[in-house]
Amino acid sequence: MVNTHGLTGHGSGGMSWLLVEQGDNPSSDYFVKPWLAGESVRCFPLSEPLNLPAPEPGTHVVFVRYLTPQWRRWVDRHRASLGRLVFFMDDDLLDASVHRGLPLRYRWKLHRLARRHESWLRRMNAELWVSSQYLADKYPAWQPKVLMPHSPYAESVPQKTFFYHGSSSHMAEIRWLVPVVEAVLERDPALSFELIGNTEIRRMFSHLPRVHVLQPMRWSAYKALVSRPGRLVGLAPLLPDTFNQARSPTKFFDITRAGAAGLYADHPVYRSIVCHGENGLLLPMEKDAWVEAILELSGDTSKREAIHQAALQSSGAAFEKSQPSRGAQGFDDQWSAFGFSKWKRRFIPGFLGPHATVRFVERPRELPRSGQWLVWSSQVTPDLESQASEQGAALWRMEDGFIRSVGLGVDLVPPLSLVLDSRGIYYDATRASDLEWMLQNETFEKELLARARRLRAALVESGVTKYNVGQKSAPLELPSGRRVLLVPGQVETDASIRFGAPQWRTNAELLRQVRERHPDAFIVYKPHPDVLAGGRVGMAEIEEAAAYADRVVSRVSMSQLLGQVDEVHTLTSLTGFEALLRGVSVTTYGLPFYAGWGLSIDQLHCERRSRRLTLDELVAATLILYPRYIDPRTGESVTPEQAVALLSQNLGRVQGPSLITRSARVFRRLTGRLR
Repeated sequence: MVNTHGLTGHGSGGMSWLLVEQGDNPSSDYFVKPWLAGESVRCFPLSEPLNLPAPEPGTHVVFVRYLTPQWRRWVDRHRASLGRLVFFMDDDLLDASVHRGLPLRYRWKLHRLARRHESWLRRMNAELWVSSQYLADKYPAWQPKVLMPHSPYAESVPQKTFFYHGSSSHMAEIRWLVPVVEAVLERDPALSFELIGNTEIRRMFSHLPRVHVLQPMRWSAYKALVSRPGRLVGLAPLLPDTFNQARSPTKFFDITRAGAAGLYADHPVYRSIVCHGENGLLLPMEKDAWVEAILELSGDTSKREAIHQAALQSSGAAFEKSQPSRGAQGFDDQWSAFGFSKWKRRFIPGFLGPHATVRFVERPRELPRSGQWLVWSSQVTPDLESQASEQGAALWRMEDGFIRSVGLGVDLVPPLSLVLDSRGIYYDATRASDLEWMLQNETFEKELLARARRLRAALVESGVTKYNVGQKSAPLELPSGRRVLLVPGQVETDASIRFGAPQWRTNAELLRQVRERHPDAFIVYKPHPDVLAGGRVGMAEIEEAAAYADRVVSRVSMSQLLGQVDEVHTLTSLTGFEALLRGVSVTTYGLPFYAGWGLSIDQLHCERRSRRLTLDELVAATLILYPRYIDPRTGESVTPEQAVALLSQNLGRVQGPSLITRSARVFRRLTGRLR
């Protein structure tokens, strides 16, 4: 028989209760506190008894789920003057046999804080309150009271969330935020604060109500998190230290993706992307300024929405489409990689996300039977493709992007951009690549096209190209009255020739074709910079070029050269794409990725490419949707616009080969390994 006396009407009228609990918890809120409504209740944490004064005579004590030896001693001292002693449980805490299968650590907690105290509770004539009839029937000797749950939300204030999502590298900013958050929560009970952090950060905010500290998570999980609605104001403080000078403004994209309006430090990092009062607010790093801005913005719906809409437009929906192929959104963090030289292995993981782990192998047979395989594109063979298919592995190819560096890959200069491709690779015209699929099928939104237009203008204005080698000098002296045609040389053994130039395959053949078709033109030939650097085979073709070209140039920057010529004639060179960006006519003799879309004069035809594109659509896919960009100095992800800015700052400061690399080239020349 269940004893239910003593709690009729949610209390017995004017009794004094001492409630001991392990911090705020649902057991107290759902069961015990509603049943004691109307009584005088004082709550104490389980962790600190113990300089409590002697209780008033007749004070009742209820332990919620747990008790400790310290509290037992306190009760022993004062039991004669205490009223009722109660133990409440809403799980079966007293029967060790039902704890099997629970985590060992939790089983130990139940023993330490509950089960071991059962005999003591009986000696103290404690009452047992429970949450279900099942528990009451199981422990009839106690004559338990069954408490029915009541909602703790009836009078709760609907919460609005402001947040800061910074990693532990921003620990100084997180500490700086503590008094800001404290002041905001004190002034507005409708606001809650959310951040991501470890145990140290949890302790830092543990004294504050309505603070939610999320566990650190993988990048894929974080992107899903910020896609959920409910956040109103995002914070991006940044203290003025040396390390922060190299930060990227990626929190602008995180905050906008979350559907929130952003408050940003008035710092060069954010001034590059935030226009104060339009797509965000720039604030001095002063506590009061941030407190007032948070309170004002959280309470002004129209202002928040206006700022968020402006941020959406100025970001060009980059958080929607800034990563490469559509399949990249499903990246796992575990990779097995093959075909990468040792110097590339230093920077490859950074392009795969902050939580990626890469296991490099020396031989294809060491690749696992499934999972994600990452292979440098030139190392993919038919046998490797068959192996991936048979073993159920996802094969991704990797290659340099189109805005690469100030300096050459052959000189071991790390790239700012790489591409990952799940179908093929952009230079291989024998099959569709992810880039070709986008160009053929993508629906380009007008905001993205506007962004592509601005990016193209920035590229042309800055003079940035793929490698950014060569020197700006006085303009070339070119004849008047003759059309000037530029023929950019290529490395003849390069994969882009093997897989993208089925009819003409050498620079000499290309020059012959151009001369035969344009006998009166002035032809300028520029050898490929890798050949000029002595790192790739093909030096002899420079001498052959004089038979067809009117001038061979080497040290002139490609950007400067494109500003002086009328046309570009190429097999598959990226120079053709760079010429299109600058409004220069392009004729292709192979099948580069930019051919076949109605933007160039093409000597060959690809049946897969049937769509007519605008130049902005070509730029949007090629430079925004397809590549990944990383700042080599910090390892952090950057936008294509930031990549252009980084390269433009370093134009003219070309990073050359190391002494070891130069020595190796001399040795190869002497031993006849270079033609």
